[in-house]
Formats: sequence, structure tokens, C-alpha cells
Amino acid sequence: MSSAQKLDTHHKALTLNLDPSIFGSFAEIGAGQEVARWFLLVGGASGTVAKTISAYDKEVSDDRLTSYWNLSRQRLAETGFRVVNSSNGFETIELSSSGQVDAVVLDLDHNHVEVTLITNEIKRLRPQCPTIVLTEGAAPDTLRALADTLIPKGNDEVLVASLEKILSA
Repeated sequence: MSSAQKLDTHHKALTLNLDPSIFGSFAEIGAGQEVARWFLLVGGASGTVAKTISAYDKEVSDDRLTSYWNLSRQRLAETGFRVVNSSNGFETIELSSSGQVDAVVLDLDHNHVEVTLITNEIKRLRPQCPTIVLTEGAAPDTLRALADTLIPKGNDEVLVASLEKILSA
């Protein structure tokens, strides 16, 4: 194959996996888990991948997120809302599709794709369930088209007002 030809992700990962001079670890920030997944998926990784680790600082990130959600939950409770937390996307989808919740608030923290998939599935299973997505910046167009409301993260007044408006409609 000439160097001018472009290899797809599968072939790139397989080529590296089959190269006996390459062996090591993956540390990820962002999409590194996806990159490591490709090496494990295509085969031959036992000769390439020694270890995969996440560079995500769980303590710092989870502390920040927990503080934010505790404040938001407190503010929502003070205004009469009952907040039900879910531990993952599957649980969120299950709660929303079962009718146990009146609205869903999703945090667009790192994974735009995951939040978009969750929102899409909620809308597929229960189109009338309002979804609000908290953002720190720009949201992808696909998510903008799915979510009922996008709100800047940390603006509890807007979150409460949006929930009140959505739920009173």
C-alpha cells in the first residue's frame, strides 16, 4: 500500500498491533478510551497493549460536579421540585421512559456523544418528556435539535425558571 493511501481506523490499529516493535500503555484525556478500544477491538492487541489507564482526575472532577449538583438539588428542593438522581445513562432512560419523572436534566460535561444518544433515546421512548441540558459551552447541532432547552451550567435561576415553565405548560 502506498503512503498516499489513507488507512481507516481499523487498519491503522491493526497495523500497529501487528508491528512487533510496538508495545506500551495508553493514558487518555478525552477520547483516549475510544482509541484504546480500537486497539483491543481489531485483534492482536496482546502483543501491543500492556495497560490502559484514564488520566481523568476523578476526585477533582467528581468533587466539582458533586458540589454543583448538591447546590442545584438544594435550590430545586427549595422551590418545590423533587430531584431523582441516576447513576448512568441507562438508568436515566429507564426513569424517563417509565414516567417516574416529569423532566430530565442532563449535564453536558465531557461526552457530547453520550448526552446526545441519551437525549435521542428519551425522545424516542417518551417524546413528551422535557429534556434540559446544562452546558459549559457550545452544544453540537444534533443535541440542540433534540433538547427542549439548553442552559449554561451554574445558572440555577434559569434552571428553576425553565423547569417551572416546562412543567406548567
